[in-house]
Amino acid sequence: FSLKTVYQTDAKGQIYKSKAKKIFFCDPFLFWIFYSHIYGSLNYWEFSRERLHDENTFNNLTETAVFSHLIKKENIEFWGKEICFLRDNIKKKEINFIVKKNKKLTPILIDAGKNKADKKLIESAGFKNGIIISEKEMQLRDNIKIMPLAYFLLFY
Repeated sequence: FSLKTVYQTDAKGQIYKSKAKKIFFCDPFLFWIFYSHIYGSLNYWEFSRERLHDENTFNNLTETAVFSHLIKKENIEFWGKEICFLRDNIKKKEINFIVKKNKKLTPILIDAGKNKADKKLIESAGFKNGIIISEKEMQLRDNIKIMPLAYFLLFY
């Protein structure tokens, strides 16, 4: 109940259980408890406040928050039963989540850092629609929607 495995897929939705996997905590609170314990901190609150400003930790936490949101939606059968990810090892590119809903695949790319979100990554993978979670940018008129994390968590 505390960990969930996300498997790798291709652009057609075929899941590969033998390829690389991602393991996520179902709740970001559990992430902080174990993260603090691994680094030997006794004061979890202060440790989390210090580490939140680290870019890698912030990006991992953002990905965990999006995953936590998706599995909560999955449980009420909004997104469907499958959450996967797509990785191109040759180009070193990754789409963080691909969600199946009624045989339709929706890619979700998280770009919470300072880099500009790249729609070409989603298009080159063969998707016409998708969601890019950016830091501040909002553009909802195209097929590939760009939105801040707070907006995604509130409305999707």
